Amino acid sequence: MPVAAVSTETGTRAEAETRPEGGAHVPQHVATPPRRTRRVVAGVATLVLVVGGGAAVAAGLGDDDPDRADPVPTTGGEPPETATTTTAPVAAPQAFDLAARRLTDAGTFSYTGSVSATDVSQARPMLWLAVESTLTGQVATSTGRVHEVATTADGTSAETVVDGPRVWGRRATTPDGLAAEAYEVLPGLSDDGRPVKGLALLPTWLDAAVDPQDAGQDQLGRRVLRATLPAEVFGVIERERTPVAATLLLTNDAAGNPVRVEITSAPDGPPFHLAVDLTGLGDPVTITTP
Repeated sequence: MPVAAVSTETGTRAEAETRPEGGAHVPQHVATPPRRTRRVVAGVATLVLVVGGGAAVAAGLGDDDPDRADPVPTTGGEPPETATTTTAPVAAPQAFDLAARRLTDAGTFSYTGSVSATDVSQARPMLWLAVESTLTGQVATSTGRVHEVATTADGTSAETVVDGPRVWGRRATTPDGLAAEAYEVLPGLSDDGRPVKGLALLPTWLDAAVDPQDAGQDQLGRRVLRATLPAEVFGVIERERTPVAATLLLTNDAAGNPVRVEITSAPDGPPFHLAVDLTGLGDPVTITTP
């Protein structure tokens, strides 16, 4: 920084100020403080510059190292607080769109839960087992593949593999007994013209939801949203009955990822209730077709 030349005998400013090549000009009309005051000011300036970066030398001494990076300028005082980003919750319509996109972008997810249905359908592709079952399964949204094991209260189990439009199933009296059974193609489901079935439809259901609205929070403080799944999207859930709409409850975590879904058919239609917790978004899954 340019420093004005000062007479040591009189304490007055010399005729001209010095400045390095390309440096800023110091106006001559600026008053020069007495010598003692100047020393104090110079000392304070040195302290401020050292604290602010430690790279610049005050009181007329320059930086002899041309390769040294310029210090980051500071304003002094308390150090600035670390910046934090807070994302406000998106509106209800965007929350459903975001959840659908998260599932699609992740490519995979796992689920556990329960289902109550009176028939097999594109929403419940499987060998007929019972009205109520507990579920565990995995989905590869990128390929439309689903692997699921459904178990009744007495332990009877059905295993289902879906690959796009095709569905295979097998059944045993216990979950451990499934491995000894052979799969069979389920023609009533495999040739119904639907390209995707089961929980592989979840991104489609979320994306098609209408009349979305906030529905409070669950016991863990997570955001819950409600919407209607149109009948034409939900489809037939019991043979020889017309499609009905359903209520869709979506629970998202703080990052907007879907963590729970509940689907309940309208009162004027066949009873259907599916409730699953979603985990492992993007985790590797292996779904082998028979």
